[in-house]
Amino acid sequence: FLLLLGTADRLVYPARSRAFFGRVPSGRKQLLEYDGAYHELHNDIIRDRVCCDICEWLVRRIAEMGGRH
Repeated sequence: FLLLLGTADRLVYPARSRAFFGRVPSGRKQLLEYDGAYHELHNDIIRDRVCCDICEWLVRRIAEMGGRH
C-alpha cells in the first residue's frame, strides 16, 4: 500500500491522511509526503519526483514478488 500526500493539500487534510495510513493494517505500506505540494501531485511542480517515487515503489514490489505479475 502506497499513500502519497502533499503537505499543502486543501482538499484532504494531511493529518487525516496520516491517521488513515496509521489505521491501515498492512505490514507493507509506505507513506510519502511532499512538502508544500497540493492535492493533485501528478499535476504539481514536483510531478517528476512523484512519478519516480511511484516507479521505484512498483519496482520494489515486483522484486518482492519474485518478478511475478
